[in-house]
Amino acid sequence: DVILTFTLTAPKDVALVANGATSLSVLALLDSCAVSALPGRACNSGFPAQVRTRALPAGTYFVVVASAPWSASGGDAIDVEVTFTEPTAPPTNESCAAPLDVSAGGRFPGSFVSVGDDITLPCGYSRTPDLAYTFELLTPRDVQITATSATRDTINGAVYSVCGSPTDVLRCTGGVPFDTTMNSLPAGTYFIVLDGLSDRASEFTLDVTFSDPTPVPMGETCAN
Repeated sequence: DVILTFTLTAPKDVALVANGATSLSVLALLDSCAVSALPGRACNSGFPAQVRTRALPAGTYFVVVASAPWSASGGDAIDVEVTFTEPTAPPTNESCAAPLDVSAGGRFPGSFVSVGDDITLPCGYSRTPDLAYTFELLTPRDVQITATSATRDTINGAVYSVCGSPTDVLRCTGGVPFDTTMNSLPAGTYFIVLDGLSDRASEFTLDVTFSDPTPVPMGETCAN
């Protein structure tokens, strides 16, 4: 492995990318150069490996770069890219306590950078970042929900009548993009929870469209 260091004199957003020529790479961002500091603030493996964090405080940090030990090619030449940008605040809708209201419909930009795992989706995975949204229907409507990753990553999503409640899930699915249509959804308040990937944080757009209600397709539920 190789150890790099950098010093910030003011808070910055930091993006680290390690790209091995023929093998998976491993990245770890540490507060101190010590084995006891592992796994550090963030750790990731991939092709490439990516670590992104928001508003990293001023200070000196260390980056461990290595080829993945399980990689078939063993040691490898690795290109490391480090980018510093002005600090940004994390999303405010990280939990069911403060979902973002999308009742007006439209397109909503989103980002899983520096987002924690607060809600477990029945169709999702553990240790994945999640964001919560809400909308209210005054009359029955068709609702189309599409979440598209800028880097074509899989996004899992669930629609709830009670946010995060495993017994109140109306739909849970995933894809590239995440896309689902709820036909003739009754009047009421609903919640959308989106899950990103555990191994890298990406930006995405959420599109929510409301239209006149149409019959639920035959065979979609046990009732029809």
